[in-house]
Amino acid sequence: MAFSSALTSAVIFRNSTCFPRQQQWPILAQGSWRKDVLNIQNKCREEDAEKFDEINRGHGIDEGLTYKPSHCQLVPFLNGLFVSALVRLNSSLILVGDSMVLGHMRHLQCHLHIAPSKCADPLNQSQAAAQHVVCTLSNTAIRLVYVRMNRIPNHTTMSNVFMQYNVGPKDIAMFGWGPHYNFRYLQNFFKDLELLLAGSTSFWPQILWRQPLPQHFADSRDGFYTPKSTNTSTPCGKITDPRRNAQNMKAFESSLRQLLFPKSPLILQVNAPLIERFAEHTGLMRDCCHFLHESSAERFIATALFNAILSRI
Repeated sequence: MAFSSALTSAVIFRNSTCFPRQQQWPILAQGSWRKDVLNIQNKCREEDAEKFDEINRGHGIDEGLTYKPSHCQLVPFLNGLFVSALVRLNSSLILVGDSMVLGHMRHLQCHLHIAPSKCADPLNQSQAAAQHVVCTLSNTAIRLVYVRMNRIPNHTTMSNVFMQYNVGPKDIAMFGWGPHYNFRYLQNFFKDLELLLAGSTSFWPQILWRQPLPQHFADSRDGFYTPKSTNTSTPCGKITDPRRNAQNMKAFESSLRQLLFPKSPLILQVNAPLIERFAEHTGLMRDCCHFLHESSAERFIATALFNAILSRI
């Protein structure tokens, strides 16, 4: 894909209000899900999907939808444009976080058609464990890296990871952690996050923060798993009290703004749009946390990430 295609998309993108440069808190919460022909063109190839099907063997379904924000236009995720944007910026992309972020990595591997020979596991672990994955994008020097960290690390650990993979200011890092999906523990969560970002240096890459994702445990009012009361034998279902989830996220975002300013990372506000996607969880062992790799939900997260990257061009 020629660089001009990526630049043209960037111009279209800048004319919208989704991720303008001056706005660090783009709001994607208001919008609707629609059928879109791009979903036919944007499927994983069957042979690629088979490589990463350990999370796709459940009972969830890909509903084949595209999210349309009400106040702006997201540039559609297309694999050639995604790679061209990173090449144009000369930026590698590192994803750091828990198993939900591993799902994003698998989705990108699948949709970017990255051959297994282009990926390495520096820790020599099985694909299922996948603590660290490093891929080189086809015919480029650009790398796509995933580092598994279930909890927020200290800034020294994070700096060491960036040095290990030669990730610096020209590159992009996407962080993704949930407060282990129990908002009673937010105080420690925010403290850890504040300490992490407070220790950031000019040698760090640009940070993107992916909001915690909704869960859809049917016997929980806000969908979130709670160890003592959630029945994991119950199929995933609609959140019965979405206002409670919205209030949790509002409090979450407010605390981020107060605690992390002025080092606030760009936030991918993906929580609210995914409230409706309860049928797209894997369903494997009643997993109402992880989404299918091939799903409207994961395509939306990849699209939000893509648009954030385009905003740097």
